[in-house]
Amino acid sequence: MEPGKLITKAEYNEAKGALTDLVTLKEADLAKTDIYTAESLEELRQAINAAKALGEDATLEEINAAKEAIDQVTLVTLESITLEQLKGELATALETAKKTLDAGQKNYTDESWKKFKDAYAAANLSKEDLDKLNLAAVQKLFNDLTAAVKGLTVKPNVAAQLPAGTKRTQGDTTFVVGANKTVVIEKGANVRTVKVPASIKLDNVDYTVVGIGKNAYKGKSKIQKVVISDTVTSIGSQAFANCKKLKSVTIGKGVTTIDGKAFFNCKKLNKVEVKGKSLKAIKKQAFKKTASKVTVKAKSFNKKQRNKINRSVGSFDCTRINHRRGSAACIPVTVRKINRKTVMPGCSSVAGYSGNRIDPASVVPLFPSGVCRSKQIFSVIISVAQGNQRRNTKALAACCKRRKRLSV
Repeated sequence: MEPGKLITKAEYNEAKGALTDLVTLKEADLAKTDIYTAESLEELRQAINAAKALGEDATLEEINAAKEAIDQVTLVTLESITLEQLKGELATALETAKKTLDAGQKNYTDESWKKFKDAYAAANLSKEDLDKLNLAAVQKLFNDLTAAVKGLTVKPNVAAQLPAGTKRTQGDTTFVVGANKTVVIEKGANVRTVKVPASIKLDNVDYTVVGIGKNAYKGKSKIQKVVISDTVTSIGSQAFANCKKLKSVTIGKGVTTIDGKAFFNCKKLNKVEVKGKSLKAIKKQAFKKTASKVTVKAKSFNKKQRNKINRSVGSFDCTRINHRRGSAACIPVTVRKINRKTVMPGCSSVAGYSGNRIDPASVVPLFPSGVCRSKQIFSVIISVAQGNQRRNTKALAACCKRRKRLSV
């Protein structure tokens, strides 16, 4: 085609179709190793691969050049070379292959190295044995050895795991390496939202994050939300203690243990979501001094498991509180019975209660002056009909040292 000459779309598609047909035709020749020499077949293979590598946006010049490269390959038949010539080519191939063999396997895969060694051993015959073979047999030995050399595959670059106890820092987060390619967060970043990842890459090796260490995020002033991945199994002692702005925590499916004071003194923490069913232990004071009203969400847990979590976080099931008409009132641990009608003058109903020792069907006065002397209390939700009774209820609730609102 003359330089600068415009072509039609039909002409372009015709040239591209012709190249495709030629590639299909010539690919059939590649399997004829018993007819053509290995060198000529390899030349044809390279030309075909170059043609296949052309993209959809290939120019007409590139298409025509690829077609011409294939047409110029001359396949040499085995009959056109003498047996002695082929033996000479085999000897040269063996000499080159021996250097590879003497250097050792190194980074080659076991499978490709075995094929190479087998092909070399089969072709490395004595002169007497080689003289017994005909042209086709020698050609097969040569083809197999050539293919095995080209088939040697290098193993992927697998970096070694860092020794246990090694520390690495990414950004503002420090990780400590454990066994079996795991890490624990030793020191976390002071950011608004903490998203504990499932894995990280250190020195080109992937490590699973399985723990949040002691004091890892303690006292971080910016943290408002924490999301812990499902790979984490433990939250260390005081891991998030004194995070004064922390409001929400999502605990991943893999967490089994929350150590003592993990969320101690997070005064604004009012929402905790527990995913999965793995959580077995919440240690002492893990959620002490959190917000006065805490919502706990644990959909995967049964009632017994939810109760256990709520006992660790606060009182149980204050879901029906009405801020306009009612409030939380407190009773000492010694109280076993409550009367719906005499709880307080003007109270319309007891909407909920906590503690298995309380029976709301029987009679016990609730509002004597010494009702809040006990250090351990339970909370009960009451619906108040009149404003003055509501004020009395709030006053009673104010004396409680551990009043929480929970919703499961």
